[in-house]
Amino acid sequence: MTSNEKQVLSKTVRFQLNSDELTEDSQLFLNSVSDILNGKTDFQVELIGHTCSLGSEKLNADLSIGRAHQVQQYLIDKGIDPARFTIKGAGENKPLDTSATEAGRTINRRVEFRVLE
Repeated sequence: MTSNEKQVLSKTVRFQLNSDELTEDSQLFLNSVSDILNGKTDFQVELIGHTCSLGSEKLNADLSIGRAHQVQQYLIDKGIDPARFTIKGAGENKPLDTSATEAGRTINRRVEFRVLE
């Protein structure tokens, strides 16, 4: 990460197992994010999707990108310029917690935001 990047971990944009569908809580959080992005238009946002380790590596790679795209589309629907986003999928490769427990797997199923100034 360069000095022009700031990592913002989202502990609110969560997903169910094998799903890229946003939960109601995630939508509420993203409404707040859209307000911030609509008010401050001078930076780019990288969306990085993640999964837990259940499932194949290929499935998790595709699912992580799908999750990031779902967040992007939700924010675009709220009026954010699509050109402000880049998408990455990390699959199961950067867990925040263990995938040995359901609680850990839940934490690992997420989308992170990286602000690029």
